[in-house]
Amino acid sequence: MNNLFCNLLICFCELVFCILLMVDGEQNQKPMEPNMQKEKEPNMKKVKEPSVTIRCSLASLHDFANLLTPGAKAKVIEIGFQNILKLPSIRNPLKVTETLMDRARVTDEGRILLPIKDEVDLILEPEDVSLILGIGMAGGQSKELPQANDQSSNVLDKMYSLLKYASDKHGTKKHPKPVQSKDKDDELVQGQEQDETVPSEVQDEDAGAGPGQPAKKHRRDYFCSGSIRALLLAYKRDKVVQAKLNDDMIAKLFCMEVLDRFLLSSSSSTIPSTIQDAVTNLENLKNVDWCTLVYERVKTSIIEWKNSSNKKNKNVTGCIFLLLVSILVSLLVLCREPII
Repeated sequence: MNNLFCNLLICFCELVFCILLMVDGEQNQKPMEPNMQKEKEPNMKKVKEPSVTIRCSLASLHDFANLLTPGAKAKVIEIGFQNILKLPSIRNPLKVTETLMDRARVTDEGRILLPIKDEVDLILEPEDVSLILGIGMAGGQSKELPQANDQSSNVLDKMYSLLKYASDKHGTKKHPKPVQSKDKDDELVQGQEQDETVPSEVQDEDAGAGPGQPAKKHRRDYFCSGSIRALLLAYKRDKVVQAKLNDDMIAKLFCMEVLDRFLLSSSSSTIPSTIQDAVTNLENLKNVDWCTLVYERVKTSIIEWKNSSNKKNKNVTGCIFLLLVSILVSLLVLCREPII
């Protein structure tokens, strides 16, 4: 499937899911009889649904792709991420995502299974990652992320210095805390798409700050989407950043976002050290078997979702769009009858 068709599928997926959710919501909100309403009001209690956090974000990647220099884009294309540069900016359908995670399971043979309707199941294979997401077509051999090498520490030190400078000067006080939406689909108690606008400032007396004061930021706090965004935005107007930030470093920062916010997203608000190490040498990313790596991460996410003991807060990790687009393909094929 080419990238244009993939984009159309994803956009149509959100449209279809939104319509289904609207219909479902209307059916669940039928007005009660006046007498019944009076009887139930004293005993009715608002049930707080679990918070579902999704870090996999097309909207975030779309924004970052628009900040890349031509030279950085050329390096990203060399890696095999050219289709990611063209991804549309759409919001995650949170309720549908939660439903998909509830339905999906991993078979005894280690395959991802999505029940479609009675006696109809969709089995996903690793090669479907290439067909749906447009990556992994080069056929890399390594089934693990590249590990740190002799130059990794130097690269990460330079990266940290730039991220800290841009975040402290341009990012930390420039972005107010987001206002919680009143729309039911976006309420924190029902779900949220996590986006770290600025580095986290956790209240922690052991971190060297006094009570009620923002804690001192650790090095890891600067390796997040907010700091990277501040750095790329600063590149257009800050001479210090312009002198130190080159195409190669910009491409590495973008690849870090690709792994952390799309292909291998985790539940952490900061970028894991394994991803930091992986992008320090862009050449090594060409040898990765992305089909297997992304597929296995989604499998792990499904298993963790099923086995989660935390009933109040649940995280969707991995590339959830692998499931979203897959279910849409089935919807298009079996559209004669409702399948959801």
